[in-house]
Amino acid sequence: MTTTQVVEQEQVKKKEVAVGAGALILLLIIAFAFAKKKKDEEPPPDQGVITPVVEIGELEATASPGLKGGSVTPGTRVQIQAQITNRSTKNTAYIDLPVKIRYSIYEGSQWMPTPGTLLWTFTASATLKANATEPHTSTFYTTVKTDEERRDVRVEVLYEDEVIAEEKIDTLFFVKEEELKAAVEVLSIAWI
Repeated sequence: MTTTQVVEQEQVKKKEVAVGAGALILLLIIAFAFAKKKKDEEPPPDQGVITPVVEIGELEATASPGLKGGSVTPGTRVQIQAQITNRSTKNTAYIDLPVKIRYSIYEGSQWMPTPGTLLWTFTASATLKANATEPHTSTFYTTVKTDEERRDVRVEVLYEDEVIAEEKIDTLFFVKEEELKAAVEVLSIAWI
């Protein structure tokens, strides 16, 4: 092989290396651009679609002294409790959910399936823990005398001011004046 041929072979090898390096650089640029585009399309980890899913379990009323036969006298402080389960997700992961819980007490309606007059409402902010049941969600209500003894209770969970869960119980308890009168009569007899 002549020196000219050796020089030409070296020049060909250098061109091949330069072309290979250029192709590798071009491939890296394309890969980087594709990765950047894909990253731009994905929502940041702190953003995404929140799917609020909340279930309200059994409602119950308790009072001290106890609810006798489901009834209390006017002026009794009654605790209304609701079990609330949070199954809300964000980007398919369970999350804590900031909500408002609204309790409403109505005069019950003996003949209509709808609640009667709204007597009292209370709304509180809460954070429901991720994938958990909150059995302690409650409020207190002091009973008042009305023409109707029945008390219907509604609990609503609001997320961003929209109701996402609701539970209503017809006739959760009664408010009866008669029991108070009977107790006074018994006291009066005892003092005679």
